[in-house]
Amino acid sequence: MGGGGDDPGGGGGDGIRVAVRLRPFLPHEAGTASCVHVNTQGNQISIGRSIAEGTDGEKKTFTFDHALPGNSPQSAVYDACLPQLITACLGGHNATTLAYGQTGAGKTYTILGPGSASAAGASEGVRKEVGIIPRALNEIFDRLDARKEAEADTYDFDVKLQFLELYGEEIRDLLGAAQLSHGSAVPKSPASKKSAAARGGIGGGGPGARGKGKPKGPKLVIRDTAHDAEVLGATSTPVKSAEEALLCLTRGMLKRVVGATAMNAESSRSHAMMAVLIEQRIKDETGGTEIRNSKYNFVDLAGAERSKRTGAKGQRLKEGIDINKGLSVLGNVISALSSSDPKKRKFVPFRDSKLTRLLRGSLGGNHKTLLIACVSPSSRNLEESLNCLRYANRAKNIKNKTGKIKGATVGGDPVVAKLLADLRGRVGALAAELLRVRRGEDAATLASAGGGSKFETKELEKLAEGHDTGGGAAKSKESESAAEKKKEEGGEGAESKAKAPPPQSQEDAKATEELEKVSKELLERSAALEAAEAERDALREKLKAAEEAATKATEEKG
Repeated sequence: MGGGGDDPGGGGGDGIRVAVRLRPFLPHEAGTASCVHVNTQGNQISIGRSIAEGTDGEKKTFTFDHALPGNSPQSAVYDACLPQLITACLGGHNATTLAYGQTGAGKTYTILGPGSASAAGASEGVRKEVGIIPRALNEIFDRLDARKEAEADTYDFDVKLQFLELYGEEIRDLLGAAQLSHGSAVPKSPASKKSAAARGGIGGGGPGARGKGKPKGPKLVIRDTAHDAEVLGATSTPVKSAEEALLCLTRGMLKRVVGATAMNAESSRSHAMMAVLIEQRIKDETGGTEIRNSKYNFVDLAGAERSKRTGAKGQRLKEGIDINKGLSVLGNVISALSSSDPKKRKFVPFRDSKLTRLLRGSLGGNHKTLLIACVSPSSRNLEESLNCLRYANRAKNIKNKTGKIKGATVGGDPVVAKLLADLRGRVGALAAELLRVRRGEDAATLASAGGGSKFETKELEKLAEGHDTGGGAAKSKESESAAEKKKEEGGEGAESKAKAPPPQSQEDAKATEELEKVSKELLERSAALEAAEAERDALREKLKAAEEAATKATEEKG
């Protein structure tokens, strides 16, 4: 079942920014030639076998927002790409940074750094290798604390973290208190265990087994909101400092599923997403409080891989199949959103995978997004590196609806303001969902059903963008005000007249009737969507069981 119907590629909005990072050669690649050339002045990446052979043959050249050579330090990657996004996030925008690329291309190193970079007692030299997330957490808290100190009487903030893992099509809460079920342990090779124990810290996973078992806890459900998505039931952990946030990050990484393959001694077998949820409370001169909510998603995608090269078997093979499926749907979403054909942009298959549902806000939604494509220089990986660059090049053409998240201001009561903002968000989400469904339907079907009038569509578009429709409510307030004035002037006689409802004009009656129809349809559509999703999940479970049986049969024959 595909989601879509918004027109993310058309009209205004901010394009997704794309940075390409070339990693250095690894020890086992010694003696191989580079097939990639980086032109830092023009932010261009050239790739081709001719580069490796030193000839003038055919090569492909791409231009990106940032082109980072293999000798770029972690600080240079961060300084080039992140400060602008953090400024936007603290200003009230949602933001995303995601790392994409082949397995072993340096995604986790870029996002997190080496395993010991944030460990207690690590040397200054090791700390220089810390990745994007730890650096961003430090900068976020530095800026928030500085503002609170400067505006102590009028400004305050709270920060919470969510850390999720998508293993296959199962969402896991890495910060939840759930105990691991050892009966469903995920196999881990001896090489991977040894590597994990040796490295420690954030990236390495620390001593002992990592991701061993299936967490028991409440089922996590993705809910689509207006131009974004949220996970219901996910643990939101309050943190007061960057140090507390890094402890949460380390705790979550210890639970993440990793495993050894022929291409990567400690390959991420899942997609991971850390969300930094920021709430800022700003008092104005009248005593009112603005609640400004924004979030920053950091996404470490599992790497695309070919089983022939990774040597994966059994559980590792099944994980690789699941990873490639999710990344394939992600590629389809990127292709649809970046297409110049409005018909292709009209129907975007977000719902074909939980990965793309989680990334709805980052791709064509309301986030300011940075995609970091990590590429291997080795000529052995030319095909995978070229595919990665092609996807990154398409992603540049995606336009996001990056408006500032509308805050709520209520006279001196932040609790009421927060509740009002949440309710507005829910109404906007329902309206956006109905618009997506309607635009995906046949126009003749809508006409025969008597739905889809211009008035309804206009009202739904206002709600989806977070605006009040105004019509009925404003008129109602005017009527109440007039009745109150008459009551004060004319005593009891006026009071009895005020109690009688004012006669509705034909236009008002029609508007009220159509609004009621829209509300009813919203509820019906929501129920139908839930039923369809349940049916889809059941079919996926059957398909999963069939694939497992086929894999097992193949192994037994082999």
